[in-house]
Amino acid sequence: MRELHAFVTAQLNPAPLFSASIHKLDDTEVVMIDVPQGADKPYSLRRSIYVRVGQSTFKADPATAAEMVEVQATLPGRWEQDAVPGFVISDCDGRELMEARNELKRIGRLGIDVTEDDEELLRRLRLVRNGQYINAAVLLFASDPLTWSPNLAVRVVSYASDKFGPISNDLLLSGPGVRVLYEVITAIQQRTGFSGQFVSGKIQHRDVPAYSGQNPDKSGHGHL
Repeated sequence: MRELHAFVTAQLNPAPLFSASIHKLDDTEVVMIDVPQGADKPYSLRRSIYVRVGQSTFKADPATAAEMVEVQATLPGRWEQDAVPGFVISDCDGRELMEARNELKRIGRLGIDVTEDDEELLRRLRLVRNGQYINAAVLLFASDPLTWSPNLAVRVVSYASDKFGPISNDLLLSGPGVRVLYEVITAIQQRTGFSGQFVSGKIQHRDVPAYSGQNPDKSGHGHL
């Protein structure tokens, strides 16, 4: 795993985010590399760009490589990649940084050795551009995102009857993005209630939330 991680990060530019993990296949240990689709195309291997045609991979000729770079350069900038002047590491939530580091260690997203330095961690997550933190860093880790953008919050509204009726609950949630996601799911669960189920062949009663934050199950319940 160490060798694979070192090879990928040294040979590919820009360095992609990927996870490496060891799994047992029968009696053999195998290393699995999971690489999500990257947004910073094209990626180069030893300064060469490759293209995939069917099941074959070919080195792109100079004209094709130049066209790929030109297309990427003309794409509109993404909000999450914009720099946020004035945002510094002390504006981040320390607990969220620690939880992110623990999760990265668990899934191997940054290799085996995950840095304990917060600034270096955000650099390796590519949340720094030209020496400044970007909007994605604010969204994920800012203690008070609303200081930096009035839209970095989630409003959860529930109505007494339908969406044209009186509002019974109005909740504004803001903070580190992943934490807010779980808070939103909890708030929805509290407002939509639970349904009771008995497991076949057992006497235990199981409460199932209308929205569990998981994939739909066979019961037909809606999920986030």
